[in-house]
Amino acid sequence: MSEQVEIEFKNMLTQSEYKKLLHLFQAKEDDLFYQSNTYFDTPDWQLKTKKAGLRIRLLPEYAELTLKTPLEKDLLETTDTLSLEEGKQLIQQGKIKDSGFVFTKLISLGIDPTKLRLLGSLATTRYEQKTKKGVFVLDHSIYCDQEDYELEFETTHHEEGNKFFQQFLLDQGIPLRPSKHKIARMIEANNQI
Repeated sequence: MSEQVEIEFKNMLTQSEYKKLLHLFQAKEDDLFYQSNTYFDTPDWQLKTKKAGLRIRLLPEYAELTLKTPLEKDLLETTDTLSLEEGKQLIQQGKIKDSGFVFTKLISLGIDPTKLRLLGSLATTRYEQKTKKGVFVLDHSIYCDQEDYELEFETTHHEEGNKFFQQFLLDQGIPLRPSKHKIARMIEANNQI
C-alpha cells in the first residue's frame, strides 16, 4: 500500500502538439507503454459527490487499485498493488478487492464497497520524461469511440510546479486548455451523468 499526495498539473493537447512534445523529449517507440484504467462508483455517484475517483489500472507487469480523494489543493492517492491476474479478474467480476487499504478508506468515507459498479474503461499509451523539476507525462487516451491527448506534470511542490508548468506551456506555444480527470471525460463521453 502507498498513500501519497498527488501534485499534478494537466493540459489538453492537440494531436500535433502531442507529436511535437514527443519529438522535443526525444521519445522512442520503446519508451511508450500501455495502461488501461477501469473506473468504479456507486449507482448514486457517492464517489463523484465527494470529488473522489476509484480505478483499477492494468500496467504491463502488475495492476493497481487506486482511490483518489481531494485535499485542499491536490489529491491524496491510496493505492493497493495487485497482481496483473488479480486486477483482470476483479475487472471481469465488476468489483474491487474486498480487503486492503482502499477498501478500508472507502468505508471510512461512508461508502459501501459492495455497492460499487463498473463504469467503464479508458486505454492510454503513455510516455514519461523525468526532469529536475518533476515528471512530464504525455498521454494518448482512447475511450467510448473517442480519443484525446493530454500533458501532465507531476511534482512535489504545488506553487513552484504550477509556475514551471505554465512557463513550459508558454515556451512551447501551447494554449492553456484545462483538463478534466480521465474518469470525468470517460463518464461524459459515455453519457452516464
